[in-house]
Amino acid sequence: MKSYLSLSIKELKSQKLMTALIIIAIVLSTIMTTVIGQSIAILQNLRIEQARSFNGDRHVSFHQLTKNQVDKIKKDSRIYQAGTSIALGTSKIKDSGISVLVKEYDKIGLSNYPKLTKLKSGNLPKNDNEIALDENTLKLMGIKPKLGMTVSMNLDISLLKDTIPAYNYTANFKLSGILEDDYTGYASGIVNGIVGKGTSENFLPKRYALSSLDFKVRQQDEFQEIVNQLAKNIGLPHDSIQYNWIYLNALGIQFEKDNSNDDSISIIILVSLFVALLVLLASGLVIYNILKISVTKKIKEYGCLRAIGAEPKQLYKLIILQVLILCAIAIPIGVIVGIISSESITTMVTNILNPNILLANNNTEITELIHKNSNAYLFPLLVSSSMSLIFSLISALPSAIYASHVSPKTAMAGTTTKIKRKIRKEKTIKNFERHLAWLNLKRNKGRTIITILSLFMSITVFVALSEFSNVLDVSKSVSSLKEGDFSLTNEITGFDKSTLDKINSMKDINRTSFIKYSEYKQEEIDTNINFENSGEMLKIIGIDEQTLKDCMPSITDSTLEDFKNGSICFIKNPVAISTPGIKTKYTSLKPKDSITINKKQLEIYNTIDKMFILQGKGWLNGVDIIIYDSVYDTLTNKDKFNQINIYAKDKSDLEQIRLSIEQICKNNPGSHWISYIESDKQLKESFKQIEFLAWAVILFVGLIGTLNIINTTNTNINTRINEIGVKRAIGMSNSSLYKMFLWEGAYYGIFAAIFGSIAGYASAIIINMATIEKLDFANIPILSISQATLVSILACIIATLIPLRKVKKMNIIDCIDIN
Repeated sequence: MKSYLSLSIKELKSQKLMTALIIIAIVLSTIMTTVIGQSIAILQNLRIEQARSFNGDRHVSFHQLTKNQVDKIKKDSRIYQAGTSIALGTSKIKDSGISVLVKEYDKIGLSNYPKLTKLKSGNLPKNDNEIALDENTLKLMGIKPKLGMTVSMNLDISLLKDTIPAYNYTANFKLSGILEDDYTGYASGIVNGIVGKGTSENFLPKRYALSSLDFKVRQQDEFQEIVNQLAKNIGLPHDSIQYNWIYLNALGIQFEKDNSNDDSISIIILVSLFVALLVLLASGLVIYNILKISVTKKIKEYGCLRAIGAEPKQLYKLIILQVLILCAIAIPIGVIVGIISSESITTMVTNILNPNILLANNNTEITELIHKNSNAYLFPLLVSSSMSLIFSLISALPSAIYASHVSPKTAMAGTTTKIKRKIRKEKTIKNFERHLAWLNLKRNKGRTIITILSLFMSITVFVALSEFSNVLDVSKSVSSLKEGDFSLTNEITGFDKSTLDKINSMKDINRTSFIKYSEYKQEEIDTNINFENSGEMLKIIGIDEQTLKDCMPSITDSTLEDFKNGSICFIKNPVAISTPGIKTKYTSLKPKDSITINKKQLEIYNTIDKMFILQGKGWLNGVDIIIYDSVYDTLTNKDKFNQINIYAKDKSDLEQIRLSIEQICKNNPGSHWISYIESDKQLKESFKQIEFLAWAVILFVGLIGTLNIINTTNTNINTRINEIGVKRAIGMSNSSLYKMFLWEGAYYGIFAAIFGSIAGYASAIIINMATIEKLDFANIPILSISQATLVSILACIIATLIPLRKVKKMNIIDCIDIN
């Protein structure tokens, strides 16, 4: 054995089927890991772009700065992309619940909000008193937009913590440009308007002519420390610091913790590693299965080699060298195909969907963006190649050890197997082929377990990945701020019961929900709550039964009855905001605490994170007491509905609902309404590209998993040709032979589907924690489990037919004598 390489190559050539199957397994595993590595990197980049588009290309904003403070911050080398803006105030649009926030930006400041620079017609404001607004906002203002026309707006402005009333004034602007419609601001009740440089000097008193500074921090690992130092250097109070939390979370930057900060980026990385590990395990099981059977078949040859002087380590090296040769062939192919696949998936996305959501002007720009990021991720390529090589070698180790430890005498004499038969009770065999298939599975439990494990991994990967796309959607952070398709709001007088009944009676209405809302300063209400912060408000919120169930999907009938009779309630605690260097206290109530409101005792059933906000009002920090509808009436002596949310049946035909809502608002002075239909469309569109790309990866992995099933089953049948020949020689018909193997394939698929679905469900629970931040056992991915189960069983059955057709044509003697 002077040349291991020549002997290894000779071995591989003599076992063409084994060689081909192992190469396929390694290629598929490398493709999988490459596609996962590249595509997850692309997905994460798209997720960042989506987050950047929602609230600006900035990390943090400092508000209410003087010119000296701005200049001092800009000189700091630790920040970059620093742009300023000056707020001229907000203008409420009558009967809409929407306010226009008018700002003057410098060049960098405007570039930090690329969504604001997309024009439908005209130009961005260049001169003072020029303004640009989106077309739909102009229509809400009752203006038929025409470039050059005068737009009159009533504006009011105040400082963040002001001791005097807001400054009100009327300003006339020249409409220089009409922006692309942006409905995402409807969720918060704020849309944007841009004015030209110098406009603030014409209208604002010096007291209000303060700037906001948007910027990014270079050393992201020291982000919070740098922000705190910058604020301290200019004496900026904590209330004047605003974090772009959606963008920071997408980037994975650790910043000051509050209820809005999450760690979904780490979940994405964890899920990616988890899926890659399952893929490699599945591939490794295939390689192990093939090599183990191959070594067992060639045990006599290895015995001869040992007899003529081969040492155990030489046989060990022989097997390992074979795998290295196969890896040298398969891994480069897998990497190339994986990269091409990632690029192809991206091309499909850019050709089908609108790239404007990702801040690109056309398909070419977004393709270049993703192509650039795809080329930049060389590390995943090295990792995927290394992992494929390592797992292939690990998979080969048991077979190599087995071959190196074979006894020459035992191997050359032939393996003697002791057969132990259990004493069984006699019973009628109803289906001979199914019975024989079951005995075949039990006869070689090791092979059966390995095959089932390989299928099990593929199913688990599919189910896990199908839930993975939900983690990537940052638009949920915005869409969660609103309810329904339409909202009618009246903060002062509210709506009476007859109005709600009238809406419910409309034929196009699916259902309604409502909010009864009262807010109090601490001294305005009789309560035993020990407030830790004097600035915290107390809010009493009455909700309907369905909204109550939405807050707690697992609520029982007895618990619901307790809510209705007013013995228990939900609590949302104030947001805990920490100020650098100052220990800030805040109220923190816990489940089972007892509170009293207006002499009515309530027990806290649980705390929730959901914010109940009246449309266009904004959320005030404080203690929210969420109670049932009728209990609210008792506690507050009020029975009006402050907000009614409407859910339509058919979203394609809403004209009649609009007309009815408009009439209701006219009949109830102080009311306003808003449609979320366009807002929902825009939010969904912002995620559609990412979702499509995620599903393309899922389907691609599912396809490779199916090929993995065929590979495993094909190996299983081709290594049992001798057995098939014997069965045919003793009289088994081709029909019975087919049925036997089809039953085996069905058994493989069924067992793998059962265990894979359980593992996939467990994976889905872990992945869902990224979005709901708690364990939710009720969210069972039935669809993806059903799809994976059906595909695996069909693939197992089909995989048995392909090699059986070849075996069927073979002579019985050839089958028995085949090596």
